[in-house]
Amino acid sequence: MAIKPLISVIIPTYNCALDIHKAISSIQHQTLRALEIIVVDDGSTDATRQIVDDLNDRSIRYIYQSNQGVAQARNTGILAAKGDFIAYVDADDELDEQMLELCYDSIVRDNAEWCVTDILKIRISGGIQNEVAEKSPVPPSNYVYNILRDDFVLRAPFFRRKTLIDLGLYDIRLKTREDWDMSIRLIRGGRKFSYIPMPLYKYYFRQNSLMRKSKLLSYNCSLLVLQKHHKEMAVKGDIDARKIYADNMWWLGRDYLFIEHDAWHFLYCIFESIINDFSVKRIINPLRSMIKGNR
Repeated sequence: MAIKPLISVIIPTYNCALDIHKAISSIQHQTLRALEIIVVDDGSTDATRQIVDDLNDRSIRYIYQSNQGVAQARNTGILAAKGDFIAYVDADDELDEQMLELCYDSIVRDNAEWCVTDILKIRISGGIQNEVAEKSPVPPSNYVYNILRDDFVLRAPFFRRKTLIDLGLYDIRLKTREDWDMSIRLIRGGRKFSYIPMPLYKYYFRQNSLMRKSKLLSYNCSLLVLQKHHKEMAVKGDIDARKIYADNMWWLGRDYLFIEHDAWHFLYCIFESIINDFSVKRIINPLRSMIKGNR
């Protein structure tokens, strides 16, 4: 008889009492059963605990922590997990019923350490549900430079637990963009991934999401990722990384200025861009766009 894989599914949650039941249900109805479901409550003030307790499911473990962000919530779940494999789903999202089985089979078949999938974007408006499948734009090669340029991993919902522990878990300084940081660390560390071109993760658009609440937070966390990885490689003399760093800092600087009206961060980002890779083309193209837009 084949040995069943031991999978721990972690649900980080913060005030998602109205939605968490569907995330849990999507795990309970998997074609490959999980060893355990770990709900990490990141300081919720709603009825999340009561709803989880009312399910009366022995496979569910509830852990409460003071509000520290999704990165710390994931880390808490990883450290508490008993499984050899870790899967994630946000409390207001769902997993396709085949996700655990397909990701596990793919990792074992490819001798990989983590799995990338496509996503199904779901928006509900006026009682009408609109679904759009979106593919992860996984490049054929040059993963390191491509992940530095932009996060081509739309969703990585499945990992070997040991891999995450070896990498030092998620960076708790990042309140968002923690997935991009982890993807960069995995790829820079030579950790092989398996890609399943199927929308196995169901992502629900919500108006109160962290990203929608604060673009400034997203910009600040992106800046931290750029300083942590891109600048480090640029300083060490990697010419390609330096050009990518300069490009990203240029566009981030423009966002700071035009969207947040933050002159200090604008000047810092533009200065970093220019001293790392001065490009007349990078300067002229936005000016052309602005001129055309005013015609």
